[in-house]
Amino acid sequence: MLDQAIDDYIVYLTVEKGSSRNTIEAYSNDVRKLAQYLSDADIKRWSQVDSYHIRGYLAFMQQEDVTNPPRARNVAAMKSFFRFLYIEKYTDSNLAELLDGPRKEKVLPKYLTIEEVERLMAAPDVTTPNGCRDKAMLELLYASGLRVTELIT
Repeated sequence: MLDQAIDDYIVYLTVEKGSSRNTIEAYSNDVRKLAQYLSDADIKRWSQVDSYHIRGYLAFMQQEDVTNPPRARNVAAMKSFFRFLYIEKYTDSNLAELLDGPRKEKVLPKYLTIEEVERLMAAPDVTTPNGCRDKAMLELLYASGLRVTELIT
């Protein structure tokens, strides 16, 4: 019974949501891992799943040392799947409401030392047109705080 709902969910992602192949594959794998965990806990139907099972699975993922980005995607897959189960009447309650994704770790930007900036600014050969262009681009990046992708576009 668990597998049939997953198969229906994959069809839903493909046909109704128009999800990309990568999303379908990732979500399918994530939901199948959840189903395996629940099957090991002797759960036969999705309607038997409750908040304790969900918390147990999240703790299991943490014990398995799943890092934040995969865990966040896994939680997103579970939320989507539980919404689907509720809409399609596989369950009586929407367990997706119980799930919050892991908080993203805020990473400070890396920066260059003064010596590195000076070496970088001195690197272009300003006697050539490409060198002048490169120097202008570096000056613009440094003075304005633009990202490289913003400068390129």
